[in-house]
Amino acid sequence: MMKYFLDENDNYEEEALWAYEGVVLPGGQLIVGRWWAPDDNVPQEKIYSGPFIFWNIDSSVPREERGPHFTTGFDMSHSLF
Repeated sequence: MMKYFLDENDNYEEEALWAYEGVVLPGGQLIVGRWWAPDDNVPQEKIYSGPFIFWNIDSSVPREERGPHFTTGFDMSHSLF
């Protein structure tokens, strides 16, 4: 999966791409894996990367109590498959 951002002309910002790979754990509530910045100009041993954990949250929390990055389910709205 690739996460991207759009500029003011709705083009992909090539300087802000993030790649993800992972697995959904049994029960379908957690995804664990790794992320990295896909850049052809960086040697393999110096790639900017790290682990991640995505989790499904309880949609019963009132919207006004949610933080700015709170979503229900797995938000893939800015992703390339």
